[in-house]
Amino acid sequence: MNDLFTDVAPARTMAALERITCRVCERPAAVPIDHPALLCPLCMEDLDATASHVAERYAAVVVRFQGAWQTLEDAVAASPDRAWWNEKVESYRARADYSAATFDAAWRAAKAAGGDKARLCGLWEALDGVAAELERLEGWYRRACAELRAARDAAGWPVKV
Repeated sequence: MNDLFTDVAPARTMAALERITCRVCERPAAVPIDHPALLCPLCMEDLDATASHVAERYAAVVVRFQGAWQTLEDAVAASPDRAWWNEKVESYRARADYSAATFDAAWRAAKAAGGDKARLCGLWEALDGVAAELERLEGWYRRACAELRAARDAAGWPVKV
């Protein structure tokens, strides 16, 4: 008799997988549903090396930010337009009646005029670019460190990040 509901041994199946985006390398990966962290198998393979990569990548941008900051500070200190920078640029940004449109127009005019004012503006823009990169990287760094801690906790390893 053909019984539709007869007990049949279940077919062997693979462990359930889920798709993640690795919090370190940011690549998609398929990991078991009980995977301890949002890290791909390659990043999980050597947690110490992965933690070193995370720390080195973050430190490199922090060093670039500090260098850009120091370059601007040194340039302002040595500039014949130091008073313009301190009294006009810095003080205007701190004013309660600050207007982005007014500031942007004056900034463009200073850059167009050339000379040391334009150089200081360019150095500030370079610093601003590195600051934006650092801001984006800080989120990545926090997420990567959290997942490294989760992976190490699951493995019973001491946390080094």
